[in-house]
Amino acid sequence: MDFINPALAGRIGSSTRQRLDNLEFRLDLLWLAEAVRVPFQYDNDPPPLLFGDPGVWTLTLARADGTVLVAGQLLRHGVNVLAPFGGNPLFPGAGRGRLLAWDSSGNANDPGRDDLDPGASVRLIYVPAAEA
Repeated sequence: MDFINPALAGRIGSSTRQRLDNLEFRLDLLWLAEAVRVPFQYDNDPPPLLFGDPGVWTLTLARADGTVLVAGQLLRHGVNVLAPFGGNPLFPGAGRGRLLAWDSSGNANDPGRDDLDPGASVRLIYVPAAEA
């Protein structure tokens, strides 16, 4: 398991390059102050976000050359944003790795506005395909 430090420190966005399963990717995070209703196609838990929720972090994943693979994925506690892409060789670990937000406090909180800052309880993690 790899911890990804987006180095937000109170900002509402971040861009970082990370090696995931030995390939370099660009991860862009953006805070949206209000969340829209988004049903999860592959998972019934957690429930969809409703408009007016206190906000949500989104993740855009791109290859090192800037080719966007997926844009605006919501970061929810324990929800693997790579799940729909399993077997796709363009994604980290051919889509078999796991990229998710995890609340280490045990409360299963989705990341709030300042929860991805260094030292916060919610972390962005990548579990390599060999460990997933």
